[in-house]
Amino acid sequence: MKRLLSSLLLLTFSSQVLALPIHHPAGANLTYGDVSINQNIMSSMANPSSTAMSLEEDENQYRWGLFTLGLGFEFGQVDNLVDEFKQASTAMQTVMDDPASLITSTDGVTIEDLLLKDSNGLPILTKDGNLQLDKDKVAELEETLSAPLKAALDPVNKILNSLTNEGYASLFFGGHVAGPLVITHKFLRGSLTLDPFATSVKGKLSTIGAPIKASVLLPRELDPGTSTNVEPSIAVQSDAAMMVKVGGVVSQSVGYSMPVFKHDLGSVYAGARLNVYQAALKRVLMPILADQDAMQLLQDEVSALPERQTAVGIDLGALWLAKNYHGGVTLANINRPSFSYNRFSKQYINDLYNTNLNAGYTPTEIYKYVETDEKYQMDMQIRLEGAVHTDNKRWIAAAGLDLTKAEDIVGDNYQWLTLSAAYASQRAWLPGVRLGYRQNMTGTGMNYIGLGLSWFGIRLDAAMALNSVEFEGNKIPRSGMINLGWSMTF
Repeated sequence: MKRLLSSLLLLTFSSQVLALPIHHPAGANLTYGDVSINQNIMSSMANPSSTAMSLEEDENQYRWGLFTLGLGFEFGQVDNLVDEFKQASTAMQTVMDDPASLITSTDGVTIEDLLLKDSNGLPILTKDGNLQLDKDKVAELEETLSAPLKAALDPVNKILNSLTNEGYASLFFGGHVAGPLVITHKFLRGSLTLDPFATSVKGKLSTIGAPIKASVLLPRELDPGTSTNVEPSIAVQSDAAMMVKVGGVVSQSVGYSMPVFKHDLGSVYAGARLNVYQAALKRVLMPILADQDAMQLLQDEVSALPERQTAVGIDLGALWLAKNYHGGVTLANINRPSFSYNRFSKQYINDLYNTNLNAGYTPTEIYKYVETDEKYQMDMQIRLEGAVHTDNKRWIAAAGLDLTKAEDIVGDNYQWLTLSAAYASQRAWLPGVRLGYRQNMTGTGMNYIGLGLSWFGIRLDAAMALNSVEFEGNKIPRSGMINLGWSMTF
């Protein structure tokens, strides 16, 4: 059992590598939200109409994001998981290593007591000449002998059941290299945005908590020469498993925005963005009662890299910009591009469990949790944004709202509400500062507080969940994210 627990804990903290922008906004968007802020180059990756706003200040402007890198983590609400596992590990180890020590002795129970007899009291034989045992008496004895095993597994199964919904861990990272590049020029009558290389990766380890079952099995017929003592056999079986999902996306994008209407009260901007995605998705299923080393199984599965899939996505945006406020809307992934995970056929799953469990074992409950064919589809999202600011746009208060929810690459749901306030310095040597709040209104429902600083074009943003999980008596945040970027304007 200790080896099993060590493998699971090692998988939890080594396999949760990998994130998509939907749950980890890039750069200063982590603090600002997906709101159009002229001083934030990464807002060009949110509303595609936002980049032409700079025409209000300069006819010609060039902005370049040299790099943006980010890292984050998230845990399920599994308080005191390690402590609970320690309490259950002794019983589980006994069941796995020496189950016979738990069952009631069969001394005193002889073949004579279990024989199926005719009306004359004589044993009934099978066609092969074997002694038949009374099925009802055998089943009753099996139930009696199995009771201590089931009792020993009760605390373990209770934990597995609670882990099904909350027993997960994930780590994610992503970034942009040599982009985005935003070219605003009167010749273009708007802004051209190029993002040559963006990547995002996420991995999630979750639990499929099907109960572990242990039972005592007795024969239904015996050779007449068998010993007078009944010798039981013991079966320990379960569909319980760990699921690792890993997904990575590399994208290139080009966008254009321009003013489409001007009035004394303000201007309307419109924009569109074309995204080309290359994605690789992988699922790995590991039975908890695997005979072979769980970590080696994971390494073998992940080393077989999945084939890259290509798809195209389209984003649209519109923005109303007035002297001291603006409001906008973004339609992301309007064509809903999709990608497929590797297939889990019933034959594959049956072979997996037969290899790692008792030969001939047929899993049944696993199919309640695992789809044969699973797809990741980039759901279309409608996002609203608004901000108020001073005449020079240095003091800003902003808000963003996703009207629809969307799944990320490993199936987690997100729908953000964001609030932020910021001071954007006019001088490179004087730091800019921003404070943000974001809430996921679906899925985990977690809340974050964020802080960001800008200095000489370098931007550092961090967000920490206000929700916590208890680990070995200490409370730690369930999630956290950090981004670092560098950009220049010329």
